[in-house]
Amino acid sequence: VRRDDYMGDVYHAMDAFCLTSFSEGFGLVLAEAMMCRVPTVSTPVGLVHDVVVDRINGLVVDGEPESIRDAALQLQGHPAWRDAIACEGFRWADQNGHASMMAQAYADLLWSLWNARAAKSS
Repeated sequence: VRRDDYMGDVYHAMDAFCLTSFSEGFGLVLAEAMMCRVPTVSTPVGLVHDVVVDRINGLVVDGEPESIRDAALQLQGHPAWRDAIACEGFRWADQNGHASMMAQAYADLLWSLWNARAAKSS
């Protein structure tokens, strides 16, 4: 993928997106895939549990090759369920994954920490 390619085209070409990390902070790619209505399969690392509700808006697997294969086969064998997972993933991403929303959440957090610190020093 070149840096000037539209990543949405890449996501839309996928049947599913797999984030099989053993170490991850947030994994913005997970939210990007969800925003593109692509069902996701991920390992339980970083903030995945804050994003993915297993079997509702994505699949969480242990990272062993067999579990990834089994998840892919489940999605392939149940297209209506796969589409529902992708739809729920999109709903989460649309409610939580926009940069302006994330920036506001960080601003709110910093403001509350500032106020808590100021209250302690009073």
